[in-house]
Amino acid sequence: MEKKINKDELYLLKECSSISDTKLNELLEEHSYAKVSEWRMFISYFILALGAGLALSGVVFFFAYNWTEMSSFVKFAVIILLLIAAIGLSVVKGMDSLIGKVALLGGSVLIGVLFAVFGQVYQTGANAYDLFLMWVLAITAWTFVSKFTPQWLLYAVLANTTLSLYFIQAVKGSNAFYVLLSLLVLNLLLLGLPYVIGKFQEFKAAIYYKVIMTFACYVIGVVGIAFIVFTNNLKYSKSELTGMIPLSVITIAGIILGYVQSERRKDILLYSYSLLAIVSIGFIVLLRLFDIGIGSLLVYAIYIVGATMGMIKMITGKLKMWKDERA
Repeated sequence: MEKKINKDELYLLKECSSISDTKLNELLEEHSYAKVSEWRMFISYFILALGAGLALSGVVFFFAYNWTEMSSFVKFAVIILLLIAAIGLSVVKGMDSLIGKVALLGGSVLIGVLFAVFGQVYQTGANAYDLFLMWVLAITAWTFVSKFTPQWLLYAVLANTTLSLYFIQAVKGSNAFYVLLSLLVLNLLLLGLPYVIGKFQEFKAAIYYKVIMTFACYVIGVVGIAFIVFTNNLKYSKSELTGMIPLSVITIAGIILGYVQSERRKDILLYSYSLLAIVSIGFIVLLRLFDIGIGSLLVYAIYIVGATMGMIKMITGKLKMWKDERA
């Protein structure tokens, strides 16, 4: 697909040269605006994704509504037939085609439905995290070879759900620092894994995967810092504070590394996340230092307004500077 030229770059070219308005419009039509063929491709992809989503939703609601009326054989037969159809379509179309990737994603969802039905029919008594763990393990190989960002996103959601349910159901009483540290490490791995594997597959995850997973890592890290700031060490035993130091070190190192990488790569996303994390930590410290009152509320308001305006100014200034450097 032909690479698009940003409209701002063409307008900048108009200001710095003598090209006419007619020529500028021609350049915009040719290099910036979407063509009819691209709109057709977008619509076909959108309809395919919508159809796959509705089909999977139909399967789930079909079982939910007709559950008591169906025999065990029918329940398993329907799911297995749909699973075979999805995987067969993925194999026939190939993993390089969008239809094959969507079919594999549908098969991954059906795996979870199959495990859920198995657990309910035979009353295995297993915890919910066992189901999600088996689900994650079952689709791991598919995810690694899928070269499909939504598949990786599903995998990340299931992995986080599995770990969260594990701490809730299997390891009751775990301290918050250890839980947050585990979630942070998991999400850092999930953030980098598709890019590492993608180097061997000529695949690069879509930008929204990076946006979502990076944001998740920053949120977990900042929440961890909040727990550290508001924890009175004297009230807790050493075992209850396990993970506090590694969590703080990884979070601070991650924020610094994110800022450095944003400057090196001229990545406004990482730059914005780093600033937001720093401002959030600053506000957390203010909450710890000042008791709730009229005076403290005024301090909070001044900080929030000032920090927000400062972030906007820094982000817009950085964007302008990087655009000028590219020009």
